[in-house]
Amino acid sequence: MAIETWTGVFGGDWSDPTGWSDGTVPAAGDTVQLSQALSGPYTVHLDTNEGSYAALTISAANATLAFYSGGLTLSVSGATTLSAGDVAIAGDAALDTGTFAESGGFLGMSNGTLAVSGQATLSGGALAVYGGTLQAGSLAFSGGSFGISGGGVTVTNQVSQTAGTTGFYGGTFNAGSLAVSGGSLGMSGGTLAVSGALTLSGTGSIELYNTAATLQAGSFAQTGGSLGMSGGTLSIAGQATFTGGTDIFYGGSSVNAGSLQVGSSGAAQTLAVNGAVVTVSGSASIAAGSTLSMYGGSFSAQGGITVSGTISGAGTLGGPISGNGVIEASGGMLEISNTIASGSTLVIDSSAVLKIDGVATTGAGTAFGGYRMVDTKQTLEIGSQGALTITALERNTAGTLKLDGGTITDQYGIQNAKNVTITGFGTINADLLSFGLNGAAMHAIGGVLTINGNVSSSVHSDIASNSALSLQSTVDPGTTVQFLGSDSGTLQLGNSTARSSFEANGKLVNMHVNTAGAVATNVLDLADLQPSSITSATIANGNTIELFNGATMIDHFALASSPGPAVVHWASDGGAGVNIFLSTT
Repeated sequence: MAIETWTGVFGGDWSDPTGWSDGTVPAAGDTVQLSQALSGPYTVHLDTNEGSYAALTISAANATLAFYSGGLTLSVSGATTLSAGDVAIAGDAALDTGTFAESGGFLGMSNGTLAVSGQATLSGGALAVYGGTLQAGSLAFSGGSFGISGGGVTVTNQVSQTAGTTGFYGGTFNAGSLAVSGGSLGMSGGTLAVSGALTLSGTGSIELYNTAATLQAGSFAQTGGSLGMSGGTLSIAGQATFTGGTDIFYGGSSVNAGSLQVGSSGAAQTLAVNGAVVTVSGSASIAAGSTLSMYGGSFSAQGGITVSGTISGAGTLGGPISGNGVIEASGGMLEISNTIASGSTLVIDSSAVLKIDGVATTGAGTAFGGYRMVDTKQTLEIGSQGALTITALERNTAGTLKLDGGTITDQYGIQNAKNVTITGFGTINADLLSFGLNGAAMHAIGGVLTINGNVSSSVHSDIASNSALSLQSTVDPGTTVQFLGSDSGTLQLGNSTARSSFEANGKLVNMHVNTAGAVATNVLDLADLQPSSITSATIANGNTIELFNGATMIDHFALASSPGPAVVHWASDGGAGVNIFLSTT
């Protein structure tokens, strides 16, 4: 078959025989070229259906092949190559070819169709899809630049990128699979949907820049390169595996996966979440030697997180946690909203907060800053639904234990020095021990703080307004409890053991005497003693409340100082006990 070359100096219509080298319009089976520089820029317009040609080559830098007439098709059974010049597809026109290879020049689509039944390759130049449809059996990016801002691209089989840049600004791109091993793929809009596997390796990079961008895949495996998100959505229907390269997900971005794996037995990896929301519908795992670094945001796995490596930082963790790895609060608050099975090591760095909102159990390896809290800027917080069980003696020399309504349990006791603060409301199931005369400050504030255990006399307890301290066990000799507000506050002795122990060993500080009448302000609640068991009460020796049944004294409680003129009152506590309070009348 013949080789036909365009020679018309000023361009013209494809169907004009005077524009071709042998004076005839190319026939089916011919090879067609726009290869002549001629005297200046020229444009050849497709004005009728043409083909099918054996091959089409555009290699003249000043040539333009224009598809502007609606419904017309140029058919090429073999290869179409573009190394220089321009191809413009619009007006519902179509270029239908067996293969397509672009190494230079520019192809732009604002409408119409580029249909490649086999392989399409971009190794140089630029290919831009503003609208219309690009179809290919497979597509390889090995250089040049590709951009889509509208329309749609459908690749039946694999898309590969080894070099060059690909930009997604709008439109829809569908692929059977996608392998990025070099170059850069950036998304600020549009949808890239991969029905099969998405792989990232080598020096390749994938970046999602804002919320308008969506990248979907059946599975994802990263062994190298870089993945970064400052916006948009990454949705993986199946397994997402990170075993190499770098990854960071910033605020405004969302990552969804069926399951997720960070690292492997032979490849340590760090996955960084910096404000993003990562949601796993199945299970997630952090391999030994690998790290999930949190700088804000959330990471949750409905099927659970198995931690053999480390989770470190600040943010929110959701889903049941298991494994023998390390969970370390660092740089802010790390909040755990679900269960932690026994085996994990918990660490709190300086200026960090570890908040437990679920049920957690820790073993002998538990480390609040190296097996104890040792820094005044460390905080262990138990949320309203939180329950932490520690199966070893906890020894703290500094830091804060804060309860927001939850429970902490340690059958071996909690030993605290003077730079430790226990504050809030909730339940402590442990003996509160101390280091000699140096004990913690304990503040009942925000509700009822219940202590099911012995309280050392070196623990300095106080009660804020509208709050209560409930003692359910014994106190050591010399124990004091101070009322901070003059308007309210309750010390409850929850049973006969607590009442007898505090009677013998405890002392009330700053118990307010109400000068406005017989209305309770600071209250001593004897939960096991009924009001009817008291027939009279007085203050003896200026600093002791004495309760009588007839002539028999049934209880007495020491005050740290004389309250001055005061009358002792008693009334029902609303349950089975009695409230004791003071007034001037």
